[in-house]
Amino acid sequence: MKNSIVAFSMVLSLFIGCTQKTPAPGEIKMNWELVSNEYAETPKAMAKFSIENNSQFTFKDDNWALYF
Repeated sequence: MKNSIVAFSMVLSLFIGCTQKTPAPGEIKMNWELVSNEYAETPKAMAKFSIENNSQFTFKDDNWALYF
């Protein structure tokens, strides 16, 4: 019984320690700016997106997406 409690505590500690925390509001900033309403002399919009990450969260190619 004692071994089961110790093993459960170790597994629980492993799961808690290995989870990546979600960034708090304000740690990730996204800005959008209209650069021009005419792009290459045609009526197309040119916009600029910038993302600033001030958190400990690491963005990889498979853990985030941008929809617009």
